[in-house]
Amino acid sequence: MPMQATKRDYLKDFHLLQGMLILWILFIPLKNTLYQISVILIILMFVYHIIQFQTYKTLRIIFTHTKSIFFGLGMIMLSMLISSLLGLDPSKNFIDLLKFFYRFVAILFILLYFYQQQFFNRKFCVTVILITLTLYALDGLYQYVTHYDLLFHKPLEKGGLIGPMFSRNIFGLFMACYASLLFYSMVTFQTIRYPFLLKTILVFLFFLSLFLLFHSLSRASWVAFAIFIVLYALFNAKQILLSKKNLFFLMLLLAGVFALFDFSPALMNRFQSLLQGQDANRFAIWKETLALISHRLWFGYGVDASITLLKISVKHVHNMILEIALYLGIFGIIGYAVLLGSVYKTIYIIKQYHYAFFLTSFLVLLQFDGGLVNSKVHLSIFVVYLWFISSHGIDTIIISNHTQKMES
Repeated sequence: MPMQATKRDYLKDFHLLQGMLILWILFIPLKNTLYQISVILIILMFVYHIIQFQTYKTLRIIFTHTKSIFFGLGMIMLSMLISSLLGLDPSKNFIDLLKFFYRFVAILFILLYFYQQQFFNRKFCVTVILITLTLYALDGLYQYVTHYDLLFHKPLEKGGLIGPMFSRNIFGLFMACYASLLFYSMVTFQTIRYPFLLKTILVFLFFLSLFLLFHSLSRASWVAFAIFIVLYALFNAKQILLSKKNLFFLMLLLAGVFALFDFSPALMNRFQSLLQGQDANRFAIWKETLALISHRLWFGYGVDASITLLKISVKHVHNMILEIALYLGIFGIIGYAVLLGSVYKTIYIIKQYHYAFFLTSFLVLLQFDGGLVNSKVHLSIFVVYLWFISSHGIDTIIISNHTQKMES
């Protein structure tokens, strides 16, 4: 608690901030007006808090403990600035740069700040994320039964579930995240004591998330979840082989997946198209994008240049690396490489390797759908990953502050 705050002031700000954070997480998948409002409210809350309680020194301390990640973000912003000045639409691209800063870079720092101030913890965030994804999963189940979602009466997209979201790929992405998070929660049963009822609910929700993930028909999301499972299995191979429960669960999982595909012609056809390399026109998009990149190799054409430049009907690159190269050039690629390098280095230092499983599977998905330059949904998910990883560096500040209070 800040030294200048009364207990009443602290509790009021505490509940306000938690409410704003819940709002932000809840509406990331919809990227609607409420999402925009939550971003602005969180920023205003941050400005009010540092002025009201004079916590300026904390800002420097947080930056010191997370400087490698923010250095990478700074390089990305510099590449965006240069590409804006040299790009096709400088005024629009400068606005894109401002949006990137306040929606993602500022939000990441603010979340770290309020985490350091102990307004919330990682358990709170995981709980909110699980509840949010459960709500969207139930909406997806309703859509599977009625062919229309409950919130906005949206129909299926080409036979695939989309829930209240704007595409089956986005719904599939969130169901892949949901299934991965539930899977990791279940494998901790042996180390963390959960009530039997909670265990039962988690197992049920896991198989529900798989059912919805597959029926989104989003092949990129299928691949992402498969990558997560493979990485977990490879890293924990010895533990899995020595545990009958783990082996049984994995066999049950594989049997359930095979049965689901065997009894659903739509899923089997979609899976066969994946094995046959049917690319939904992506190879043509990537070929055209590579030709464009070669003409502006170093600094690119500016954000959203694909809308103007691509002659093909699809106006998005559908590949994170090619999108960065097209928009920001090699300098932008270097910026993202520095950022991701510092993130993986942090994961190695804190020895929380499961973060690497989540992040790597997400990055694999981005090679087929989405991007990390101006996609509100994908960048918001990326910010959540960065916050979870960076928050471990902030733990040392919290412990130090607690020790000083105990000594005084």
